[in-house]
Amino acid sequence: MYEANNAKRMFDPTTDRSYLGIKPILLRSFAEIFLFLYPQPEQYLVHHDPVQVHILLHEAHRLGNPFVEGIPMMAGKTYNVFINQRVTERLKAPYQTNCTDYLKLWKKNGGYGPLTGKACSEQCIVENMLETEGCVAQTISYPGNYTICEDEDTYPSDDINKKCSLQCKDACRASRCSATSAATWACGWGYPWWLSSTSPKPWWPWSPTRSGTRERRRPYTATNDICIPKNYFILGLFFS
Repeated sequence: MYEANNAKRMFDPTTDRSYLGIKPILLRSFAEIFLFLYPQPEQYLVHHDPVQVHILLHEAHRLGNPFVEGIPMMAGKTYNVFINQRVTERLKAPYQTNCTDYLKLWKKNGGYGPLTGKACSEQCIVENMLETEGCVAQTISYPGNYTICEDEDTYPSDDINKKCSLQCKDACRASRCSATSAATWACGWGYPWWLSSTSPKPWWPWSPTRSGTRERRRPYTATNDICIPKNYFILGLFFS
């Protein structure tokens, strides 16, 4: 499966619509996707900052913080990420699982709200801290438009933690993705077929220098032309 043309759509962080009703993409028992990504270094405020991105792989109905849970990746390299998904199905009443069907509640609420026990607990903490502190601790990553406490030592009280842990049960369906990554240098193992020596090379635009002039920079990190351009990187996703 080749999804490089959809890279921008897949990783666009500006999506503000609910995913409710969108059909999921069904993959085989084993599949692979290669993405050729450009992290736009011209937007960096400091020229000598390393070109780096944070990639987060998460379950379809769950968001996360890529700076906390993600994988940091440097430009000019190939990254192969091997993904494994584990799904836990808990039986509802009359069985003693005492689980909550968050997905059913999520659909009922128009595609908004927590979908896991952890997210439910964080939502509860957000609501309680806004009442008691007027802000939310920096350690809470639940998405929302709320005030974050300036003091990094501000945490939810023990009473709030206890209240929210008792209020939120385990999800009846829980999905967890585990990922292991391996990085190679720009001219190492891991190239997909479309970066072979016979494939057409992309056109590289003129690059502005600090003095304001323009020059034709050689975009590759090594002498071999099949190497990865220095401000790009390849992300290979392997699903099993």
